[in-house]
Amino acid sequence: MDGVLCNSEEPSRRAAVDVFAEMGVEVTVEDFVPFMGTGEAKFLGGVASVKGVEGFNTEAAKKRFFEIYLDKYAKPNSGIGFPGALELITQCKSKGLKVAVASSADRIKVDANLAAAGLPLSM
Repeated sequence: MDGVLCNSEEPSRRAAVDVFAEMGVEVTVEDFVPFMGTGEAKFLGGVASVKGVEGFNTEAAKKRFFEIYLDKYAKPNSGIGFPGALELITQCKSKGLKVAVASSADRIKVDANLAAAGLPLSM
């Protein structure tokens, strides 16, 4: 879903930078690129490992990441959906095709991305 139905990759990297800034660790959005599509634990933990963050708590970092991401970057109907995504899904369904959403992200982020992209959850 991320990077296909909606443009969530850049906002995810920005939210992750915010998480690390709160921990006093300087990172850039580019630091997260190698870990895109791996799920939040590896996405955050991979950068923590590369940066040598001692005592990194993956679950606490994920919790804070989701708080920041949902509050700041993935508000409902915030326009992160790619042009034509909703129309494509609607057309596929109208032709009797089954559609599904697949993501390595946690469900909380999937739901937020769908809402932010303006894609109905019950499609």
